[in-house]
Amino acid sequence: MDSYLKIYDGDNRDSLVLQEKTCGSTIIPPLVSTQHEMLIEFVSNQNPSQSKFKVTYKEVKFGDIFRRDLWFVGSPKYPNQYPDNEEAIYIIIAPSGKKVSLEFTMIELVYCKFTCSCICDYVMIIDGPSLNGRVLGKFCGFAVPPPIESTQNVVIIRFHSDSLKGAAGFNIRYHFGKENT
Repeated sequence: MDSYLKIYDGDNRDSLVLQEKTCGSTIIPPLVSTQHEMLIEFVSNQNPSQSKFKVTYKEVKFGDIFRRDLWFVGSPKYPNQYPDNEEAIYIIIAPSGKKVSLEFTMIELVYCKFTCSCICDYVMIIDGPSLNGRVLGKFCGFAVPPPIESTQNVVIIRFHSDSLKGAAGFNIRYHFGKENT
């Protein structure tokens, strides 16, 4: 291994490891720390011009990483009303080769009456480890969406609320499904 990144949930190497050694052109899924700091360890024995990485970050109040099978993900403060002007990022990571199956058990997100679309408050399901991945669905309102299955072992759930009064939010049950083919 010539170069690698390792990411810790804190400011030192004694902190919990969020991402084990990763090398090559692997896309690391978004990570959510439990603290206000992350340590990114970059190790390389190559010429510096041959080893590069790019990191972007954003502060979020709400979010988590889920690695256990058969669990629930809910909007911030669920089952209470979600807060205004919030973003939340939830990442579900199944074992390599598995898919993630999601089923909404409830959804109550403010629907934008002026534009007849999900731009005010919404929950977006993204396939894969990048926020720029394929969107499997963007939902708002009160109609429970159909079940969703990923094509990869990582799903990102992105929640957004605007400045207007919120509602009860959403709750999603998930499990690790079939093997990827």
